[in-house]
Amino acid sequence: VSEREDRLVYRVPFEGELPAVTPLPSVDHWPLETSESVFLEPGDNFQPVVVNGRVWVYNNDRSRSLISPEAPPLPAWVSSDGYKWIKIDDPIPRPERDSYSLASFGGGMLLLGGAYLESLYRGLSDVWFSGDGFEWNLVSNQINTGPISSARLSVWQNTLYLLGGFDQEKRIWHEGIWASLDGENWILETSSVEDNFSGYYDLVATDNYLVVFLLTNGLIRSADGQNWEHISAFTEEGESQGNPPNRWDFQAVWFHDQLVVLGGMH
Repeated sequence: VSEREDRLVYRVPFEGELPAVTPLPSVDHWPLETSESVFLEPGDNFQPVVVNGRVWVYNNDRSRSLISPEAPPLPAWVSSDGYKWIKIDDPIPRPERDSYSLASFGGGMLLLGGAYLESLYRGLSDVWFSGDGFEWNLVSNQINTGPISSARLSVWQNTLYLLGGFDQEKRIWHEGIWASLDGENWILETSSVEDNFSGYYDLVATDNYLVVFLLTNGLIRSADGQNWEHISAFTEEGESQGNPPNRWDFQAVWFHDQLVVLGGMH
């Protein structure tokens, strides 16, 4: 069982070299072969972040080490081109956790919350920052959101936005959106963005809007993080008008001035 460790700095035990950052090829010249160094830990809860020109992919599934102390924590993978990958063991601060939130922020990456096992599952509300993926510095041991796991974290207009999440202590889903300029001090922007809110959603920052994908009722967007308007796409009504059907467990990104939605379940 993972033990809670209170420390101010965590250094990832990595002694290798990261791949050099090189310009990406145009789409016409992408390699057709599969990636080298195939991910050894399959899962459905990966979190990617971009730091200093490299993609870091973290396996955010429930680690076997939470159940069996001798099992190693889940690794991260880093690549400069999406083709060749390097495995990074013990990639995040203790305690060994899952369902944490990650975002590229301030020239590095921010890690927030999650859950760990201590007889029962316990929630975390700590925040860590790393400028290189190896040295993690504690920003706050306990932010005022309370314990929060499985939340969506995004950056919009130089502000961190945290959506939803699960409170392991009270066994309830959070329904609000929090905002922060530094990852340490958080303000509740809105207490609820939709009735019957649940954990199946996504939060995407576009150029002009924050967009929230809901489980059964399409998506909503806001130009200020406080006032929201409903969009009919990804609903039964929208599907009858030729829009994509409702879905969950998908990926959504803002790419080349377009909102791109990949896959999912219907």
